[in-house]
Amino acid sequence: MRDVLLTDDALHHLEYRAERVRLLKERPLHEPPAELPMALDRFREDFTDLIRACRERGLPVLVLTQPCLYSADMPPELSYYIGWTAKDGAYPPDVLERIIDEFNRVALEVCAAEQVDSLDLAAMVSKDLTTFCDDFHFNISGNEKTAEIVADYFVKRARSL
Repeated sequence: MRDVLLTDDALHHLEYRAERVRLLKERPLHEPPAELPMALDRFREDFTDLIRACRERGLPVLVLTQPCLYSADMPPELSYYIGWTAKDGAYPPDVLERIIDEFNRVALEVCAAEQVDSLDLAAMVSKDLTTFCDDFHFNISGNEKTAEIVADYFVKRARSL
């Protein structure tokens, strides 16, 4: 077998994922953090301020929700690609999905209240390795799918003018 040279970054990711596996066994966190409602309120405020700042500057806004690999029915082999831990343990995929879903829900609510265009990208892409290379980052196919969704949005919008 050939030796493989791993970069410091690749080694860090391997160590981080091994730590997550250990924490999931020893200290699984089955509920979102208690601070989540406060974090969502802050996100709502900051996100609203950002949209209003763009509007004041005459900048158009299109908001995309954040897709991720997390799901309650995630196959165990995909959990390897999750890197997220907490200071006091690790969240299983179903809890991580609930957390991200809450932030996406708030983002869509702010868009509706501020009358800003949005695309629920999280609902439009597959939660598997055809889209993601880890828990949040797209692979080439995921980037292409996202570009196609956004391009279709702009084509439809241009046709309606």
